[in-house]
Amino acid sequence: MSTLIFTTDHDPFPAKAGDNLVNNGSTARTFSDSRSISGDVSKTYTISYLGGNGVVDSPQDVTAPISYVPGTNLTGVSISDTTGEFTCAAATLKVGDIVTISGTFGGSGSINNYSPGIGLVSAVTGTSPSVTGFTLTTSGGFALTTTTGTPTGLTYGVQQSSPETLSVLLSHAVGITSNGVLIMPPFTRDIGLFGSSPVANAPLGFNWDVVHKNEDFNLDPCDAKPIDNSDTSTDIYTYRSGKFLSSGWDSVFTASSTYYTSGLTHADGHSKIVGISFDGYPIYGPKGYATPTVKGSVVSMTSSYVLKSQVSSGRVFSFAQQSNGSFIQDYEYVANLGSLDEHNGRYCVTPDYPNGTYAYFISTKGDGSPSYPYIIGPTTKAQRTVAIT
Repeated sequence: MSTLIFTTDHDPFPAKAGDNLVNNGSTARTFSDSRSISGDVSKTYTISYLGGNGVVDSPQDVTAPISYVPGTNLTGVSISDTTGEFTCAAATLKVGDIVTISGTFGGSGSINNYSPGIGLVSAVTGTSPSVTGFTLTTSGGFALTTTTGTPTGLTYGVQQSSPETLSVLLSHAVGITSNGVLIMPPFTRDIGLFGSSPVANAPLGFNWDVVHKNEDFNLDPCDAKPIDNSDTSTDIYTYRSGKFLSSGWDSVFTASSTYYTSGLTHADGHSKIVGISFDGYPIYGPKGYATPTVKGSVVSMTSSYVLKSQVSSGRVFSFAQQSNGSFIQDYEYVANLGSLDEHNGRYCVTPDYPNGTYAYFISTKGDGSPSYPYIIGPTTKAQRTVAIT
């Protein structure tokens, strides 16, 4: 048996010791809790996974997503060999950066079979700011085919890779709902998601929004899908948006818990807790108080992310080829545009926390459909600590 352990100062969590958190009819998880007092009271929750955890193998395996910032264009570029090797004037460049090639190819040499205009730096000669050579692969990681020479008419733009400091992870769970289903981030760079048919490679620096592309990634009516569990032959069912509230949580489930017996909202209409993020904060449904610090009228919580009006640099695909919203990089955060912050949460009072807490909310559009970033934003409010034993 493997266990997932997380600690929070928030109480209550809608489960009690000994409950079996059943994964939609699949492998059960056993919930336990313990209280330790060291100055402040903290709450440690343990989810025991019968036959594998399906989250991370060890804390060392966790890798933060990569973002990219513009660098300085390369100059004096020549092709020095036949598998994507180039020389250049002294430059700031490192492995993992992106080089975007644009313009009309002239001069001598050639560059074949690369993703339109984009190459990934796989090796460099020298150290920044004095790099004098580099090797490019395609966005899919395949070697370029080149012939030596000095091209003209081309611009070599650099996008410098930068690991994000706060962890919502490309391939790991970020929370768990109160029926024991893991919450996964709604994005991936893979051409296919856990065995689905390929769509296309996401450009370097971009990630597919799998909720927007739910048919391509074979998500079910809950915007959910089982993911492969390498520990056992049993797949792990995971949510990607809040559609499970309307398409998955029925009266049989709500009747199974005293917390949900009266429904998924409190008497005043405020949503109830539907899960917990692995950074320790509660996740609520779509309804919260109109004024964050005042218990009063209830409104739908709205995202502060909006679609960009122009195609982002390096996107490769036009909006006609891949509609706006196909990538999470199609969105930009506008502070105070909606009721939620960049993490899809806010500090507020709730019926469960009358003195206030930070909390995530499921964000929806006016028609009730999911709204990016759906449950938890591209970063979490606090750095989560996850231990697997």
